[in-house]
Amino acid sequence: TRVGEATIEDWEGTQHIVPDGELRWMGARKVENLISDSTGFVGSYHSTFWSTNTFGELDVNGDATALKVTSNNTDPYPYYGTSSTAPYNKVSVEVKPLVGNVPSVSCGLGSFIFNTATEIVSKVSGTGTASMRAIGDGWFRVTINSPTSSSGAIGFRPTRGSQNTDSCLFARPHASTVSGEEEYIPTTTAPASKWFDTAQPTVTN
Repeated sequence: TRVGEATIEDWEGTQHIVPDGELRWMGARKVENLISDSTGFVGSYHSTFWSTNTFGELDVNGDATALKVTSNNTDPYPYYGTSSTAPYNKVSVEVKPLVGNVPSVSCGLGSFIFNTATEIVSKVSGTGTASMRAIGDGWFRVTINSPTSSSGAIGFRPTRGSQNTDSCLFARPHASTVSGEEEYIPTTTAPASKWFDTAQPTVTN
C-alpha cells in the first residue's frame, strides 16, 4: 500500500493529487466523431463515381445504418465519398465485403487496400498507417492514423484498380483527432464529442 499523497495525470495533462492509501485512477478520456451524419454517410461534402449506392443496409449490430457500394463495372475505381467537418488525424469504418475481398478506404491521411481474406493491409499512397481487425460476422474495423491532420474527403471503394462488380458494406464511419480512441459515436446532423471515465487504476507505488 502506498504511503503519502500521489499524483495522476488526466487526458488533458492536468495533474491531480490522490490522498494517502487511495488508488490512482486515469482521468476521463475524450472521444469524438467529426462526420456530421455518420449514420447516413453524409458530410459537408459527398460524391459518387462509377458505383451504385444503397443506404439502410444492416450493420454488425443489426441496425440499418450501413451503406452498400457496388461497382458498376465501368471503371476500376468505383467510389462513394463523404467528409468531416474539421481536420482529423484518424479515420475508421467497419467493412464487410459481399462480392470480392479487397475493399479500399482513402482519406487525406492516405489510401489503403484491406484484404479481408488474408487480413493484410496494403498502402496505396499517403503518409499514414492503417490496421484492421475482425469484429464478427464477416465485418472488420479498419483504421487509418497519421500524426499530420487533414481535412480531405473520406472515400469508400468495394475494389481499387480492378474493373468488376464487387460490392461491400461500409458502416459506422468515424473521423477524430484523438489518438488511440476506439469508441464509435453515431451522428445524424452534427459532429459530436463526449468524455468517457476510464475507471482504470494505474500501478500504485
